[in-house]
Parts: sequence; C-alpha cells; structure tokens
Amino acid sequence: MKPEKSYSPLILRGLVTETSQKNLILELLFHNAATHDSPIFSAF
Repeated sequence: MKPEKSYSPLILRGLVTETSQKNLILELLFHNAATHDSPIFSAF
C-alpha cells in the first residue's frame, strides 16, 4: 500500500466539507439577498 493513498480519504473529506461550507454560505447570501434586497445579490 502506498503511503499517499492513506491521505486520500482525509483530503476528499476536507474538499467535501469545504464545498459544503461554500454552498451553505452561497445559500445564505442568496436567501438574504432575495428576502432583504441585499446589494450583494446585484453583484451576481
């Protein structure tokens, strides 16, 4: 077994977590923009 393979699950888990956090932040931004007419929404 190659040593670098043992890191793969941790790296993948980190990427998934990072992606989930980014999606959550985007959802919050869009939700706030839709409900409060935030200037952030017009930036997109």
